[in-house]
Amino acid sequence: MLKLSLVICLLTLFLSANTKAQTLVNISSVAVTDMLAAAQAQPADATRTLAGVVLSAQNELVPGVTVIARSASGEQTVVSDAEGKFHLTVPAWPVELKFFGKNIALLSRTIGAGEATENLQIRVNFIVAPINEAVVITSATLDPSIERRNDIIYKNTLFERDDQLVETLNAGINVGQHEGGGKSLEIRRFGYNLDHGGVNGGLKILVDDVQQNGQSQGHGQGYLGQLKSLTPELVQDVDILNGPFSAQYGDFSGLGVVHIRLRESLPDQLTMRFQAGAFGNRRLFLAYSPKLGNADSFIAYEKSHLDGPFLNPGRYNRDNLTGNYTLHLSEHEALGFKLNLGRNYFYSSGQIPLDLVAAGQLDRFGFIDPTTGGRVRTGVFGTYYRKEWQDGSVFKADGFFTRSLFDLFSNFTLFLEDQVNGDGIQQHDSRVQQGGNAQYIRPYHLFGNQALLTVGLYELASQVNLGLSKQKNRVPFAAVTQAHANVANTAGYVQQGVDFLAGHLHLDLGLRYDYFHFNVADKINPEFSGTRGAGRVQPKFNVAYTPSHRVPTTFYFNYGRGINSQDARGIVRNGVAA
Repeated sequence: MLKLSLVICLLTLFLSANTKAQTLVNISSVAVTDMLAAAQAQPADATRTLAGVVLSAQNELVPGVTVIARSASGEQTVVSDAEGKFHLTVPAWPVELKFFGKNIALLSRTIGAGEATENLQIRVNFIVAPINEAVVITSATLDPSIERRNDIIYKNTLFERDDQLVETLNAGINVGQHEGGGKSLEIRRFGYNLDHGGVNGGLKILVDDVQQNGQSQGHGQGYLGQLKSLTPELVQDVDILNGPFSAQYGDFSGLGVVHIRLRESLPDQLTMRFQAGAFGNRRLFLAYSPKLGNADSFIAYEKSHLDGPFLNPGRYNRDNLTGNYTLHLSEHEALGFKLNLGRNYFYSSGQIPLDLVAAGQLDRFGFIDPTTGGRVRTGVFGTYYRKEWQDGSVFKADGFFTRSLFDLFSNFTLFLEDQVNGDGIQQHDSRVQQGGNAQYIRPYHLFGNQALLTVGLYELASQVNLGLSKQKNRVPFAAVTQAHANVANTAGYVQQGVDFLAGHLHLDLGLRYDYFHFNVADKINPEFSGTRGAGRVQPKFNVAYTPSHRVPTTFYFNYGRGINSQDARGIVRNGVAA
């Protein structure tokens, strides 16, 4: 014990003479005195368990936080696990703890000799909201209205269709798919039928800032067919908003937002996966993610096939090629490029008459026209840039170019009108889109409270060739409608978030302005051609109150005005504003 006292005294004298070392070790003379007194009262080998969980101000588990425990006997280090938990065995003397990590403000805490050391709840503050190592920078830490899903479920599940991927969110979203899987999604949420995702308020779905809802789409407003080129293994995480309460999102967000972010690299350098199931279901996934010194990258290929239970096999084939290259210009600056190419082709049983099924003349999995089905080709190229500053501020910008070809072949009246050629129709959509986003996030303190300011600009322009034709055996022979539509959406937004009452009360106030411009050139009926434009202001307000950090219960009140654009042809023809 005498040797230990001598060592501590010498250490104290040394630290008093060396300011830099005192900063690093950070053992004050008072702490040393306490440690010495405790050391004299405890056996030299006495230990105790130090365990707890690291939480954010909104009760979110915080993984990857470095925990340093310093005592008279030395220093120990551990990192909080995926659930924010940490565990150490330390001496029974006073222990000084340090908690720090990326974008986390340094936190110090001293545990006395007689204090409890298990089931600790350590609350840390973020200098800036966590920045996902993907294209989109979010402010989820200061926004408790956002739900988040991680990538666990996407790693080991056999996904046959895109509706299954959306169903995994478990966020009150009901997604259906008929005619074998290749046709568009049917979306329902909170009891509202959103058709293909764009009516009755809409459900906005984005992948790395690229809007998936198609404006003025040939198969229905808000069509979500682009999701068919999404490979589940590449999903990093998903943010879910339960209404039009964020100024960052506008068109189609009336009943919520689903923002999917993809990885920039994969954990394994080479991945090969083969899966198989019933009804001819088989799937191949190949990925290569090289380890580069100053860059993250991967290239991945997915091929899947599904026949379904139908007598006319669905033959739903998907081929998706996805790549990413992120060059780290410095520790806090990156420039990246993304590429996604998708192709799917399918047949379907069609919408068969139930009276023939009830009469036993047609099997419930039968068909009348064996050529119904569709095909889709899509391509997305994007580039993005992000930069972080020492004060936690972040700027990010991205731009994208997309090209898609969509054809759906249907037969609803089944030779009742034209007994020679049939009553088949072809719905056609040939589309080019350009868009971009710019966003600046600044964390700061407002009257001593943690605050976050978000400012952004958004642009989406679509040039679409739309058509409806009579067809037989997937060969069109008479155009019914044909139009060229140009739709542009320009927007700007600002949102301010503030935490009060030590994180118990969170407020958001936001404002967004959208301007839509519609131009239609009707090739069949020129009198229906024209140009229209309209703008809308959308105020946003969120409040969240957590009575106790010990009980994971939060009360919310949200207000927001949402919009969803209408089909451009209908706006021009009827003179209806967006």
